[in-house]
Amino acid sequence: FGYPKSAPLNPMSASSSRTPLRAIVARFSAPLAHDVVQQVIHQYPFAFVASIAEGTIPQFYSGLPESSQEWFASGQIRGCQYEGIDWNALAPLDEELLEKMRDTEAVFMDTVARLEWKRSIPYDVRKRWYHDHLRFWNDYLTKKNINMFLSAWIPHEVPDVILYRLCRARGIPTLYFHTTLVQDISFAAATWEDPAPRLKKRYEELQQHYAHVKNPEDIKLEPLFEQRYQSLIPSKAEKPAIEGLHRNKELERIKALLFTKPLK
Repeated sequence: FGYPKSAPLNPMSASSSRTPLRAIVARFSAPLAHDVVQQVIHQYPFAFVASIAEGTIPQFYSGLPESSQEWFASGQIRGCQYEGIDWNALAPLDEELLEKMRDTEAVFMDTVARLEWKRSIPYDVRKRWYHDHLRFWNDYLTKKNINMFLSAWIPHEVPDVILYRLCRARGIPTLYFHTTLVQDISFAAATWEDPAPRLKKRYEELQQHYAHVKNPEDIKLEPLFEQRYQSLIPSKAEKPAIEGLHRNKELERIKALLFTKPLK
């Protein structure tokens, strides 16, 4: 994860005492991301993994019995579809928890807009979804003894924002990876409220170190950062590679469905 096992930010450091990790692992859907988590599971004492990922076919990790893993299809639970759940068996919500999560509720209500397409999702539906998600995951964290939340990127999907805040409220370590505008560069963070305290400290150190430098061009950067910096100097700067990615628009998807791959 780019940090020494003894680093303060690293929630994985709990493994130094060989405490079995019972983790929720979210959004590591791509094959490469799945392989990364697979390597981590081989290095640390995992006892249970609940995966939230794209697709409908469970992708379990080797080295851990399937009975110690659970799979949640992201496309289903986004709309609060939890299969085979006896809601009467879940712990009820109480006033203290609802009040503690009040700010999260406001974020969640707006996050649901990610699911809309040319029509609105009514307020009462959003409210019901929020209570159901909150109730399910609050009960799940307790019954599964979850002691870590690991996310491929900053929690921003349904119901990741609820999971993240529940873990923070319970003191469960959280870890996610944040992208940058430089290709192949990201950094680990524990909270979105203060995502990079060590980057801030390092930046202040570098400011002092280079305080005597008059010409910024005299400061040599690492090759990837130097390349990005040089691309910004011309009057017509280059877009970051991540901004050049093409995402099909709705009309393109419809054409593909009707003409390119109708059988699929």
